[in-house]
Amino acid sequence: MFASGLDELEHVEIEWAPFDDALMYGLLGSLPRLRSLTKSGRTQSLRVSGELFELEELERLEIIWRNASVPERAWPKLRELDLSIGPHNRGLVKWRGWEGWERLESFTLTSDYSAMNWRDVSDSSVRASVDALVDVLERAHELKRLSIRVTLNPEDLERVLELESLSNLESLDIDHAHSKGKVGRALFAGIASERDLEELRLTDCGLNEALAAKMTYPASVRRLDVSGKNKLGERGARALSACEGAEVAWLERVGLGPAGGAALAEGAFGQNVRALDVSANKLGAKGLEGLLSREWPRLESLWLGQNGTGNELDADAMRVLADWEGLANLRFLSLISERMRGEAMEALLSSPHLKNLEVLDISGNTMTKAAAEALAQIPCAPKLRALGVGFTGLSTSPGWGAFVEGEWSSLELLYCTDESMKVAAYEQVTRALSGFPVLELIDVGSKLTAFLDSRSRRDDPTEYGFTEDGVFPYALSSIGYRGISEVHSRSWMEPREATTRQAWWDVVSR
Repeated sequence: MFASGLDELEHVEIEWAPFDDALMYGLLGSLPRLRSLTKSGRTQSLRVSGELFELEELERLEIIWRNASVPERAWPKLRELDLSIGPHNRGLVKWRGWEGWERLESFTLTSDYSAMNWRDVSDSSVRASVDALVDVLERAHELKRLSIRVTLNPEDLERVLELESLSNLESLDIDHAHSKGKVGRALFAGIASERDLEELRLTDCGLNEALAAKMTYPASVRRLDVSGKNKLGERGARALSACEGAEVAWLERVGLGPAGGAALAEGAFGQNVRALDVSANKLGAKGLEGLLSREWPRLESLWLGQNGTGNELDADAMRVLADWEGLANLRFLSLISERMRGEAMEALLSSPHLKNLEVLDISGNTMTKAAAEALAQIPCAPKLRALGVGFTGLSTSPGWGAFVEGEWSSLELLYCTDESMKVAAYEQVTRALSGFPVLELIDVGSKLTAFLDSRSRRDDPTEYGFTEDGVFPYALSSIGYRGISEVHSRSWMEPREATTRQAWWDVVSR
């Protein structure tokens, strides 16, 4: 049933449950050159066939594992391993005999949400799984990247991180660990201080302001993520401001507040930052002004969404941003779901410093006619490659005509849907945008699908945005209210993980 030439295939990715295991493993026997295999998503690995272990060229494996034992000499070239394993089936115990741990360079341990808790060591299966984790990592002397995305006790996490074999880590990713208790506080206070890490991720670890204020960050850290269920506050932000080497910093939802925004600008932090996410921190005008009071000489990508101290960032806050000369250096700006009103939008979009943006996402705000006219005249219009104006009312407002007349010669991707948009309105949209080169129209619901289904590709293909060969260039994606920030996203730590922080950064950097 498969075309010839499969013996040349090097990468396979399977993320759909109906793909039968028997079919998959039968196919593997025809892929002697396979270097990368991903079997994740909604799939289930209930049984493992011997063909899987015979892939001698395999270098990267991501898979949901159950109970199969791993042969000692399987995958002699494997360097990257991503395992999704629950503690109760003792799946990790089955990996103890594999000799590949000695040459492994990257290891990720994760699980589905229902099996993330590895803390109940009174359960013999959990205890056996934790001991197996320590045992296999003790042999991983070549390991450079470690990601633990299950919830371990602070004592067990300490056992892992104290292993001599992990002394040369370059990337450490700890997710959903507990920082509670004396051991947890001491562990997290010094978790990175004695390591020459380039990447550090401590997400959803329950850090409070007092603990965050005691943390030290090595000068070697280039990529930092402490977002999620952590609260840095003013004191934690001041400690972080000493992290002078950071180039990428994800600080979403860490409770900075107005004082934390100002504190973040006090130290050497910011000298090298290229990408910064401070979304959902209730910075307000005061915090935003403090954050922007220093120079950010290398900053190119900035996420500022959901930072109103009340319901929205007001016009005063937007004037602070609009007057900031650093806007001229930005290539990416996201202000999604701020619920800004017309005056605030006008203040931002009228800034003379918005000259070099390639991606702008202002979805979830209010677009008046005056704001739409300001958007049409925005200085960066000829350079914009991606624009998010979903749920702003633009596509159904009197300002739509002014927007369409803008100079959008480089636009590749547009997100413009609205809850009030009718199916008939899509005809107006597609006709208006038919002159744009290589455009993708992103929609969240069934309305655009219904519109497309009502048109036949046998009609004049160019009439509704089709290319001359009948191929429809508009990409439909099922995305959330937060706009284009949910689409085509990749994070720096995990290339396959979609994150709102990283949304569309690949559009800028490709």
